[in-house]
Amino acid sequence: MFDLEGLPEMGTQVPAGGIRSTESRKEAALREVKEETGLDTVRVVTELGIVESPHPASGRTRQTSYWVLEATEELPARWRHAVASDDEDGGIVFLCRWELLPLEVALADDQGSLLAQLPLLLG
Repeated sequence: MFDLEGLPEMGTQVPAGGIRSTESRKEAALREVKEETGLDTVRVVTELGIVESPHPASGRTRQTSYWVLEATEELPARWRHAVASDDEDGGIVFLCRWELLPLEVALADDQGSLLAQLPLLLG
């Protein structure tokens, strides 16, 4: 999860974003994690589920797929990731961290709505 440096009003979030026309949902999830956290040493365990909800800005219906990922190497508990690109996220700084479940903080935009399913899914 992360907070955006200098933008506390955005709330605590998990990596998210759109799917490019050449990507699967799984590929998009891995790309978004890398873009927003800098991590490329993660692998997909399983898809947690898909939630349909109104987009907070446009109000249009959107589908959000959630994924369970696993780090493939030892990672720090907290880190800072500055996006170095020319796209809309360029220059944004993500203050990333791991948190134990159950979360003590609510995720923005109801991003934690499927977390209760994790114990059932992972056994």
